[in-house]
Amino acid sequence: NDVYATMRVHLKSDTSATRTVTLGNTIKESDTTTLPISLDNIGTEKVYEFWSFDGGITVYLRYLGSF
Repeated sequence: NDVYATMRVHLKSDTSATRTVTLGNTIKESDTTTLPISLDNIGTEKVYEFWSFDGGITVYLRYLGSF
């Protein structure tokens, strides 16, 4: 039903290798977000926001920035 939820995720790769984060098929990304998420091996930190307004049936994703 009409349940809204939001979550921010802060990702950081270790410095030993690049990492790839894959997500399920129900994720809809914004124009500024590219899937899958790639994390470099120098420890760059990336922040993403996820939200849903239909109880998690469809999840939206927006890239907020890297630090």
